[in-house]
Formats: sequence, structure tokens, C-alpha cells
Amino acid sequence: MLVTFDSMSHREARAEVTDALREVGEAHPLFLPSAVGGVFMVKIDKDPKEAVRKLNAFCRADPPRFQYTYHWIPIERWCPSTIDEMVGVVREFAERIKPDESWRMEIHKRFYRAFHTDELIEKLAQHVDRPKVDLKNPQKTIRVEIIGSEAGLSLLGPEEHLSVNKVKAETLAKAERY
Repeated sequence: MLVTFDSMSHREARAEVTDALREVGEAHPLFLPSAVGGVFMVKIDKDPKEAVRKLNAFCRADPPRFQYTYHWIPIERWCPSTIDEMVGVVREFAERIKPDESWRMEIHKRFYRAFHTDELIEKLAQHVDRPKVDLKNPQKTIRVEIIGSEAGLSLLGPEEHLSVNKVKAETLAKAERY
């Protein structure tokens, strides 16, 4: 999984990741080397999607517990960041999107200049033969995280990605209504 964090608080963010993962049953997360400041690459033994679903619930129940991390993204598949390799994975994911489900594609690039983000979306999304595109509230998101020559891809439901700041904003808005 990838976890983005405040790069000025590396030690605190790492402790936050370790503690949060322990709370969802992951006793020994393995922090892999990352060439990108502010991004942890973390290998866990548990299902990363299930871990993020639980972390999402924890964050909604107690948003201040997440002070140093921003995004928690489970990665299903790693592949080279060439168009052909990524297309292969996108095609596999497209088959898992039901014809009546809405979807979108989200791409985040780091140290990758081969294509502009819009070009990448066009080249990859054309291989998803599902008619219901919803850019705001999709049932499935094909998430592409490119770090240089490697790409991590996932097919995610709404609760399988944690955006801490989004949860905090939603929680604050909800509290202000009452």
C-alpha cells in the first residue's frame, strides 16, 4: 500500500502508520524504500483493501487520530509503467466492473514524464468497456499510482481508499449542521 504523509514529520508519520495498522490487525508492516519524499511504500500481510476499509471507519469515528498521514491507497498490482503493461492490468480490472456500475479512473504520477495525465487517462480508459462514467461519486475507481518506472494499480470501492483531509472536512461539515 502507499501512504502519503507530511514529509516534514517523517518519524511521526511512520509511527502513525505503524500504530494504525496494528489497530487493524497488522502486527509487522514492512516499510519498503521509497524514492519519493512524503510517500511510504508499506507491505502488509493482511488484505490492504480490508485494512483501509477499517482505517476509514476509524478515521470517521476519530478524525484527529490521523495527524500526519493524508492518503492510504491499497495497491493490488505492480507493473512496469509502460502503456502496454498498464493497459493489460486495466483490462483485467475492467472485467471486474459490472456493466451497470459507475466508474472513473484516477492517476497520480511521480517521476514520470512519458505522458501527460490527460493523455494517460485517454490511453488507459479506452480499454474500459463500461458505459457509466461518474467522475464525482463512482461505484468503482481504477486507481493508477505511477512512481518512475513502476505503476501500482487498484480497483477500489468508495471505502477502500482513505483521504484523511476529505474525511475531516466531511466530519466538520456534518458537525456544523447540528
